[in-house]
Formats: sequence, structure tokens, C-alpha cells
Amino acid sequence: YLLSLVGVMCGLGGAEATRGSLFLDQSNGEMLMAGIAVLQHLESSSPASIYWTFIADRAAALRLPFDSLDHLAFARLACLTRARRGDVTVLQSEWQRLSRSDRNTLVRHFVADGISTLAFSFSFLPLYLANARRNRAVGLHRALLVLVELI
Repeated sequence: YLLSLVGVMCGLGGAEATRGSLFLDQSNGEMLMAGIAVLQHLESSSPASIYWTFIADRAAALRLPFDSLDHLAFARLACLTRARRGDVTVLQSEWQRLSRSDRNTLVRHFVADGISTLAFSFSFLPLYLANARRNRAVGLHRALLVLVELI
């Protein structure tokens, strides 16, 4: 599975270039390696612990706090939007534009494990968010509002 995932990540953006990988650059490669590093603890840690360790590591790399459910949900959103350090301020601004109720809906969704707490799987959510960010007519704020409505 991991090998196929790496192959998919290498192929993202393949329509724009035929030499190398546009998506799996140094920054995204570092994220991939961090994910593989936490997976090495599968025999000694729970899946939830491994997952949230990865999210906390990504938050730390983006210089985001990760000491509350709200912070972890925002860090997960940063992962889903493929945010880099330069994107954090805009992402935080879009997050704050949401009503408290909408943020609470997203927090509940982003911290749900799908086992003990109901969660929905949106297979192409990162692509949806990336495309919405690039589309001036949609933008991240509207994309998040639609996501709230779907949840």
C-alpha cells in the first residue's frame, strides 16, 4: 500500500511535467518521510497515537500549536490543504472567518476517528481544498462552508 501511495504522490502533477515529480518535491518528500517514520511504531503504538503523532509533527513543522482539540483540528486542516509555512497566516485567517459553530463542526469532524466517533471519508478532500484555494470564484472559505454543510 505504501509503495502505491508513494507512486501516486510522485505522479501528482504529471500532466504538467514529464521530468521528475512536481508534487513530491523536498518539502512534500520530508512530509512523506515523516509519515513513514511514525509508521515504524505500528507494533508498539496504537493507530490513533501514530496518526496524531504525525499531525502533531506537521503542526510543529508549521510552527502551529497542537495542545488542544481545536489546535489539532486546525493542524489537520493544514495537512489537508497541503499548507507550507508561508500558507499558515492565510489559512488561519480563513479559519477565523468561519463562525464558531462552523469551526466546531469542522473540529468535531477532523478529530473523529471513524471508529468510536462517526466520521466521513472524503477521498479527494485535499484536491478539493487545493483547487478551491486556487479558484478565485470559490476560495477556501466557501469550500469550508460547503464541507460544513456536507458534514
